[in-house]
Amino acid sequence: MNKNITILVFLGLMSAAAIFSIYSYSNLEKEKKDKQAALDKLEETRKINEILKQKSDSLTKVLLSAEDSTGHKSDSKWNTEKTTLIRELKNVNETYTKINDLSAYQKAYILEKEGFEALVSNNFDLALEKISAAEKTSPNFHMCYEISNLLISNRKQFNDPEIQKNVKIQIIEKFSWKAPADPLSKLKEQVKLPPDRIKPQIKNTVKWPVKKGN
Repeated sequence: MNKNITILVFLGLMSAAAIFSIYSYSNLEKEKKDKQAALDKLEETRKINEILKQKSDSLTKVLLSAEDSTGHKSDSKWNTEKTTLIRELKNVNETYTKINDLSAYQKAYILEKEGFEALVSNNFDLALEKISAAEKTSPNFHMCYEISNLLISNRKQFNDPEIQKNVKIQIIEKFSWKAPADPLSKLKEQVKLPPDRIKPQIKNTVKWPVKKGN
């Protein structure tokens, strides 16, 4: 009887040891796969960052070299091309932020929307605070840099209804590229601009991208 119990206990211990070994091996394999997946992701991110950096450098070089040429400065065709190039550069920065710091991109998106909602409510101080924060969170996010400068230049007259309307018109006409749709639509309703006047542009006030290390 005692011998049978001893055998059963031994078999139980062997089974437990076997199960533990299988479990440990399974966990080890999972850790190896997770580690390899993380390494693959890092390598993929590194390659994407290199492509983005090359594209950013190329766009910046074209823009800066063209700015050095006085013959382009009054050329309307070049102004159109420049707007396209700057938007491409901003898109590169946006992609970079999404890949390397998604939380910063998401935070900037929310701050920008809150800033536009503040504009709708005529709370220009709050709008400046939120849009400036979006720019600091994700440099060159949409048109936040340009809008911040516009608001700062009109800060002393925020309570003037005419200035408020003029600022809204400038944002709609010049700085509404990638703006949050719902509050932008409300701004348009407030100022009642004809559709043919709403042509978002990017002015020369654009700040060159702040690149983080790869």
